[in-house]
Amino acid sequence: MRLARERLLRLAQLQVTRAASTSQATGSERVRRGMIMAGELQACDHDVVVVGGGVSGCALVHGLVERGKRVLLLERGSAQAHEDRRVKNLQQWWSAASSPAPFNASTFTAVQQGLGGRMLPVWQGKGGGGTGNINAALWMRGRREDYESWPWRMEDIERSFEEVEAMYELETVEAKGVGLVLKDMLLSTGIRDVTQAASGALWSDQGLCSKVRFSKRGGERRTAWEALVIPHIGSPLLSVIDRCSVERLRVEGGRVVSLEVMEEQAAEGNGESRRRELRLTNPRVQVVLCAGAIKSPQLLLLSGIGPREELERLGIKTVSLSVL
Repeated sequence: MRLARERLLRLAQLQVTRAASTSQATGSERVRRGMIMAGELQACDHDVVVVGGGVSGCALVHGLVERGKRVLLLERGSAQAHEDRRVKNLQQWWSAASSPAPFNASTFTAVQQGLGGRMLPVWQGKGGGGTGNINAALWMRGRREDYESWPWRMEDIERSFEEVEAMYELETVEAKGVGLVLKDMLLSTGIRDVTQAASGALWSDQGLCSKVRFSKRGGERRTAWEALVIPHIGSPLLSVIDRCSVERLRVEGGRVVSLEVMEEQAAEGNGESRRRELRLTNPRVQVVLCAGAIKSPQLLLLSGIGPREELERLGIKTVSLSVL
């Protein structure tokens, strides 16, 4: 379900209360992990700034660093979210997902007339790994036809999947309980069980998968942050600032010249935040928004990038942006 545009614009004006993460590392631990403390970086000369350390942000960071790009990653939640037992323990995933903090910055849909006028929660993961930290950890590629419009060959797409899946070290689980009953019922109708195929339990268009794969290892959740970002932390190519929420892009001459950020003062342990500006000194820097399906367009709207009439009604001045 999608948010109505009016509600999305209203969301752009909300001041979100940020809760401190319950899992905080000491200063020495953060230095060892290659983290940058809040306020230490005043200017950025990186090649790429990635806003958001969710699943897509993690994948992007991994690919860019592997190709020799200097990357700055900004994540509004904690970089240690993956260490919390509520994230690690898959038996507790619903508890972590349904709590407003520290792993979920959830909002609500517009009023759903077909559901009696109710507004439904929309999960937005918070912390390194994003919503991948609070979902059921089921791994499936989807249907092959979903990728037919992509400008790459299917064999290249499949090879990319295999590379990421090797990093995740997926575990396969057999159907049991109700799932086992449904399996027997479906097989009795003549549906083919494709689990034994080379890529069984991965493509949802091949038949029945009596075994499913999960992004877990040793019985615990395996997050995108662990699989794709942590191996690069400490590299001179990657800088990471967590508890840092990007509130606005400042655009001059058609390009982003600075980011207005809200940093949580985690070092003081009180959860207070301060607003500051992070200058982008590399004239060829690229800023990539990976803040989610709601936060990314909200950030664009707050920055004046969007429908002129609607933004001006809210007192937001529109700007022109060159897209590389």
